[in-house]
Amino acid sequence: MQQIAKLAAIFFVASVIPAFAADVPAKTPSSIAAPVASWTGFYAGLNAGYGWSDATSSNVAVDPASALLFAVVLPPGSFDTRFAQEGAMAGGQAGVNWQLSDRFVAGIEADIQWSDIHGSDIRSAATAIPNLQFTSNTTRNLEWFGTVRARLGFLATPDLLLYGTGGLAYGQTNTSASIGLTPPPGINVATGFSDPSGNFTFACSNAPGSPPNCYSGSSRQTSVGWSAGLGGEWRFADRWTAKLEWLHIDLPGNSVTLVSPSPPSSPGVMTKYNFVHQGYDFVRVGLNYQFSGGAVAKH
Repeated sequence: MQQIAKLAAIFFVASVIPAFAADVPAKTPSSIAAPVASWTGFYAGLNAGYGWSDATSSNVAVDPASALLFAVVLPPGSFDTRFAQEGAMAGGQAGVNWQLSDRFVAGIEADIQWSDIHGSDIRSAATAIPNLQFTSNTTRNLEWFGTVRARLGFLATPDLLLYGTGGLAYGQTNTSASIGLTPPPGINVATGFSDPSGNFTFACSNAPGSPPNCYSGSSRQTSVGWSAGLGGEWRFADRWTAKLEWLHIDLPGNSVTLVSPSPPSSPGVMTKYNFVHQGYDFVRVGLNYQFSGGAVAKH
């Protein structure tokens, strides 16, 4: 009888354990936390692209003799300029992101850029005096620039960030200009006159041994303005992202003063090109590496 009881107990345990085990959920690989990329953290990278702009300036006489030249001898506005600038740019950026939620990312980014956004303008103006013609030559180049900007983005997918950006911009522009005599080949021409007060005398010649230009000057200036743009950034590997961005920077106007050599002109004979605000547009691609943050477990 005891043997029958033992066999019944063993049968009961053997039948209950599998049933109990069937009710306990198995821990399969699918229930383990999957890594999800986080945009929070510091990053740095490189970029390259292309930029363009329009340069506009007005010519303003500084002394009475120059005022007489540009108002009476030459047609008014003869050497006001407007010309296109374009060229390549490249540089680096660094910043920090904060992922605010599953959909929004905020950040701050700073960049510094080498650029060769340049252009030139050549204008000629004839006078009523036979063979007396003046030609101006103006060149302008944005040599470098940088920005410090805030970024606010929307995650279209966990790995694709669409963002807007804006903030501070600064940059250095190099401008040079000259105005000279351009009579027909083989003809030497000289011109000169004084203002009614007699305190200033403009004089210029294209004869051998004379100064090469009636006026010349250059200026390298750094300006501070603002920037704004739009972009997209794609996480294509752990800690690595690629971006495409349009950026606009707007810098205040500046000027370059052209001096007439003395002699033959009297000291202080000069004119000035005043450039209006400088608006530049850039399209660039970039590559970033995220130093902190990265993949986190999502339960």
